[in-house]
Amino acid sequence: MAASRHCLQFFLSSISLCLHSIFMKRAVLLFALFGLACCTERPDAGKTPKQAGEETPPATATVEEPKAPATPQDATRDHPFINSMQMEFVPVPEKKGVLMCRMETRIKDFRAYVESNGYIQEGGAFISNADGWLLDPSASWDNPGFKQGEEHPVSCVNWAEAKAFCTWLTEQDRAAGLIGANDRYRLPNDEEWSLAAGIQKPQTGDADPLAAIQTADSEQGATNGTGKRILPVERALNLAAKALEISPAETFPPDPGKTGKKASQAGSDNWMISGYRNPHPQTSPAGKFPANRFGFYDLGGNVWEWCEDHYQASMNDPALLAKYELLKNEAHEDGTAFRVLRGISWHYVKEPALLFSLRNRDHPNFRNVVRGFRAALELDAGSQDPGNGSSPAAEENQ
Repeated sequence: MAASRHCLQFFLSSISLCLHSIFMKRAVLLFALFGLACCTERPDAGKTPKQAGEETPPATATVEEPKAPATPQDATRDHPFINSMQMEFVPVPEKKGVLMCRMETRIKDFRAYVESNGYIQEGGAFISNADGWLLDPSASWDNPGFKQGEEHPVSCVNWAEAKAFCTWLTEQDRAAGLIGANDRYRLPNDEEWSLAAGIQKPQTGDADPLAAIQTADSEQGATNGTGKRILPVERALNLAAKALEISPAETFPPDPGKTGKKASQAGSDNWMISGYRNPHPQTSPAGKFPANRFGFYDLGGNVWEWCEDHYQASMNDPALLAKYELLKNEAHEDGTAFRVLRGISWHYVKEPALLFSLRNRDHPNFRNVVRGFRAALELDAGSQDPGNGSSPAAEENQ
């Protein structure tokens, strides 16, 4: 009996110890959970009941504010001044207060001038065909004899028409408040054009290849029989692109060895630059080829560009004058002083026409299919009028 009682007591003691152990474990667990809750910050801590019920807005990425349009005074290569025609102007290096359009004047730009003034171009233009350069009475700025789009550079415009465009553009942008009362558009002068091309001194660069500035990294080049590199092998500038009888999908010139093609340019079998590849038979859209380091497009190739200056033979290197006698002539046989042209065109294949530093020249009233222009913007040019009126006839006697 005593033994039974002892066993019962031992059993009850064991149960008591087990229950005590379970209780302690639960107590420890509850204490740990309470401590965790106290140490964790509630999302609505410190807020009023109304604030606690508000939804947290999702996080948003920081969006950079777009730059304000550049004024002519604060324009840079990477942030150009854009005028009423969406023409982009950047500073001419080393020439304070002068900007130049990044691209040659396009068909659509000149069309706006023509339509605004009701201008009718008369007199035709010189074109190149199997008989050489001939005056075609039907040729004009919108009918140069080959297909062009609105983004192509205008051609078949003379110096007086280019000046008249700049006068009209000055009047338009002054009225719109885009340029100041003393700012004006005009043609670039010879010095400004050289600086934009990277030629720091008036007569330097004749020994350099045309593409030395515009495509300075090019290691290969075509020689065209001259024994020295003239320009990159392909797709750097729009040169040597007189039309062949090829399909639009082919490049110009065609691949060596292809047959059934013939040149439409007369006068020489050496009508293309050996090894040079160009997908545009005549003009290309403005800005299609790479810009130079100052942000200017097509300073080499596409169309020759009229400049403000009267031509002087001394603008060209003496060695060039000795080799090419025609460059010594400063006026036409009718007595009219020549005006300067810079920049080569899609039609030319040989030196001296492949030199950045060449000063070409022609009668200011003559037009042909390889000549166009680009505009410059001069700031604080004085209180002078933009010109003698926005018609070519008014510009001829300047």
